Amino acid sequence: MIASAYNDWIAATWLAADDRFRSYLVVGAQDPQLAAQEIRRAGRDERFVGVLLPLTGILMGERHYYPIYDAAAELGVPVAVHPNSGEGIFRTSPPMAGGTPTYYVEWHTGLSQVFQANVISLVCHGVFERFPGLKVIVTEGGLGWIPDVMWRLDKNVKGLRDEVPWIRRLPSEYLVDHVRFTTQPLPEPRRRSHLHTLLEIAHAERTLMFSSDYPHWDFDDPRHVLTSLPPAVRERVKARNAIESYGDRL
Repeated sequence: MIASAYNDWIAATWLAADDRFRSYLVVGAQDPQLAAQEIRRAGRDERFVGVLLPLTGILMGERHYYPIYDAAAELGVPVAVHPNSGEGIFRTSPPMAGGTPTYYVEWHTGLSQVFQANVISLVCHGVFERFPGLKVIVTEGGLGWIPDVMWRLDKNVKGLRDEVPWIRRLPSEYLVDHVRFTTQPLPEPRRRSHLHTLLEIAHAERTLMFSSDYPHWDFDDPRHVLTSLPPAVRERVKARNAIESYGDRL
């Protein structure tokens, strides 16, 4: 199994190189039962702090992923998602709205729609009711869409509750309690106050964790990112939210 071999290589090559190093373990999303077995096998090594789940054409709220969520919740580790460079392009990757983008700039700009759709799916399918201990980390998925999704879901669920009776709380509350986002790519409006307002609505003091995406061309320098944040949330974004998300494995 490729995922098992990769996890063993990460442990032997990187995690063994320095006691400070930590990693996600990887799984194949196509076979959730085998993925759950791999989580329980590799996850015994507590240097693996989470599960990196590649996105597919199946939204994350679907039952397909339940064995993966069950194993992750059992070990107390979060499930993380990240762009896989195939969104909207390859057949087995998640589609993007309207069709296949022609240019990289289209793909790069529209990428956040994939993460938006998956977060909505997680809430609407009641995943966090079924797995109350589960945390999901959206890495490099953008931030600007979070307030809109929170508002629209809260409003629409009130009017369509008979369709999703398993949702017992406001959708925005599930997001704040169970979903974490990373700073990169940090929005850079001309007025810093606009960024601060966005972060306040998104409850950044609980939901946001620092990431740089170094050495990619569009990486965010921590000296710029952390000084752009409101002073009251900097320490939590820099370290505390990650410590709470990954727990004792850090």
